[in-house]
Amino acid sequence: MSGPKNREREGNPRKRTAGTASKSITKSVPRSKMSQAKKVLKGIAASEDYKALAQAIETADYDTISRSYLQVTQLLEKAQEGILQTIQGLPRRNKDAEREKFRAAFMLSASTILPHWHSLDSQLKAQGIMEGEVFALGSKGDPLVRTPEGRVVVVSGSAAKEGAKAKFRVVTRGEKLDFGRAVELTPDYFYLLMTQDTRQQIGRTFDRVEEHLKGRPGRSPEGGLAAVSELLRELEGARELTAKLQAAERERLLGRLQGYRRRLLGECILKLALDFLSGEEEREVTGCCNGDEQLAARALSAPGLFRLQAHQTLKMHLLAGEEPRGYSQAIRNLEERLDSMDAALKLMEFKSGVEEVYPLVRRYLEKMDMVFERLQRKAMELARAMSEDRVCSAEDIGSAVKGAFSSTVLSSELRRAFRSAEDFHTLRGAVVKLRAMLGDGETMTAESAIRPYLSQKVATAFASAS
Repeated sequence: MSGPKNREREGNPRKRTAGTASKSITKSVPRSKMSQAKKVLKGIAASEDYKALAQAIETADYDTISRSYLQVTQLLEKAQEGILQTIQGLPRRNKDAEREKFRAAFMLSASTILPHWHSLDSQLKAQGIMEGEVFALGSKGDPLVRTPEGRVVVVSGSAAKEGAKAKFRVVTRGEKLDFGRAVELTPDYFYLLMTQDTRQQIGRTFDRVEEHLKGRPGRSPEGGLAAVSELLRELEGARELTAKLQAAERERLLGRLQGYRRRLLGECILKLALDFLSGEEEREVTGCCNGDEQLAARALSAPGLFRLQAHQTLKMHLLAGEEPRGYSQAIRNLEERLDSMDAALKLMEFKSGVEEVYPLVRRYLEKMDMVFERLQRKAMELARAMSEDRVCSAEDIGSAVKGAFSSTVLSSELRRAFRSAEDFHTLRGAVVKLRAMLGDGETMTAESAIRPYLSQKVATAFASAS
């Protein structure tokens, strides 16, 4: 009587594990033949060819890998065929089935006794590489081989004759015939095969960087910095992976990687620097207003020193070629009211006043352009310098920006642009006067609110030079 465990095994074949299934394959083959096969496989594992293959894989010696893989494959084929011939001589009815079972069991044993060879063989099979015996030649002289599934394949690029073996990959499947291309297992082929995962990992990292660089609009500075920091870490991982590649390809990828570091840091540091300068100025302007929120709001409505957006807005509102923006309309408005001596005097005063201050305004804006150009150039120099290091963290990037754009540095840039504090205040005063003349009624109150900050920064800048 069979017990519950026996009944369970007999009644539920789904509970068999992969190991049990493997054992069943082996058990279906004559024990003497499997014993003989394992002995042969162990002999191959101890051979110089297999040892050379294992060592070559460790050292990435692709010349030896190519040669040794083919030699071990020949040893396996010869050993397998010898045992298959003895099976053919056994007094059994279904010899074809026995041969197929033996092949499966033989390759199963090879996977554990010859793991290095099996790994390479599996990678080749994953690429669709097959081998078949040429049974005929096509009309154009191309070899015809038959796949294990019985499909006939026309192999181009091979000079194999009838009876010879050809390695190939199927590239096109047809209704009656498949078409393949000959494959030669050269050292270069094995190099590409064994490093394809590495190359794909590096490629995926580059793709993520490209996606980030193309998606610049709409990102917050904080989110952008965190994303850049993470991408820099991924690029460092890609740099380590390039050690597995040959020198020429490694150098090419390292050059591309360095380019991505420069672009990432250039974009990030420039944006971070401009945001830092604006934020620091807003904080200092607010501090000069002693907690008066309305006064702070008026002060921040005036163009300051280091807020690029405010400077660009000021230029847009004032500059229009040889005359200020809005000047022609203001002249027309005054001419329409030209009905008295006072009106005529106002028109003359307006024209002469604009002619006097507009060159000074242009000079002020040009000097501030110089300040921002130098600050942006400094940001890009910092990015280039940091791209040569292995800096990855957001904290390191933020600290570097703060150090590069300190109060001392900003004071130096003001001194480079303006001859003296008086020069700055004269040119700045011309800007305020022109804006008021052109009808900007808020400019005087805004300038009055921000004047303590401007005076403090300019005095500090020029005092540090004495």
